Amino acid sequence: MLGLITGKVRAFCDFIIRHKTPSAIVGGVVVVLITTGVVLGQTLFKAPEPEPAPIAEQFAPIFSQEIEDTIISEPPEPEKPTPDDPYYVLLMGADSRTRDLSGTRSDAILLIRVDEAKPLLTVVSLPRDSLAEIPGYGSDKINAALAYGGRDLAEQAVEKRLGVDIRYTALLGFHTSTALIDKLGGVFVDVDANMSFGTISLTTGPQTLNGKQALTFARCRKELARGDFHRVEHHRDLFIATFDKLANADPTDFPTLATKILPYLETNIPMDKALNLLTFFKGYDSTQILEATVPSYSGSYNGGSYVFVEEEPWAAMLARINQGLPPVDGE
Repeated sequence: MLGLITGKVRAFCDFIIRHKTPSAIVGGVVVVLITTGVVLGQTLFKAPEPEPAPIAEQFAPIFSQEIEDTIISEPPEPEKPTPDDPYYVLLMGADSRTRDLSGTRSDAILLIRVDEAKPLLTVVSLPRDSLAEIPGYGSDKINAALAYGGRDLAEQAVEKRLGVDIRYTALLGFHTSTALIDKLGGVFVDVDANMSFGTISLTTGPQTLNGKQALTFARCRKELARGDFHRVEHHRDLFIATFDKLANADPTDFPTLATKILPYLETNIPMDKALNLLTFFKGYDSTQILEATVPSYSGSYNGGSYVFVEEEPWAAMLARINQGLPPVDGE
């Protein structure tokens, strides 16, 4: 740049000298000085070009945006299923020693109201010897309905006896209940009396029961002061202990657990409904399970021993249950 300026000035000076006029000389000198000063000023004092930012700084905004996009675009948690209106499930345990449950009577009868929205379970025991009108067979013990017509007839008989609409039924036998509990690794209950059945003996206290021990806990009644009315409480204890183990498992294990359970049940509960139920009750506490026995008393009918439902107390209890209240006032 300086060489170019020097050449231009020299040529201009030669021109002035050739014309030799004072005014031309003075004017030329002034022009040369101004021009040279401007050019040199622009050349020497021109603001430096900004140096390019380091590579890391150039790509930092891109990396930051990618990280931000990654955080924002993380997949959302799966939506919880929409809860159904409250419904009833009939759970029965049959007195069968084999997988074949045909022609067997129901030894345990649990009516369970499910409120998925709260969530809340209300578990009510109906004594197996309760006198009932069995459609097509007349008056008999409620447990005979299963032997006469399977799950469908048992459902109809319980609906008629207790005045409820049942949506789902589930049935399992002694053999399958022991296998199921063993599959789950046992269940934790508080044994409230010393008892024995066959070669199995239980002593009082909180403990984990395997399948055969749980069956003993469910079947024994002679050692219990209130007989069958006490034994039905054990049925509820086992159901709640099993449900507790399922509902508090890792949700990722729910499908595996459901596939372990359903093969042992004769049921019309769909797989997705079973999974939803566990999802609703994940992490529940003891206040979300209520329990009771249908108000009833023992007596005789046609020379046999039966249990009779107390109509008015049961109607009052059912009204409370349907409102999501504790079955017994004051509890």
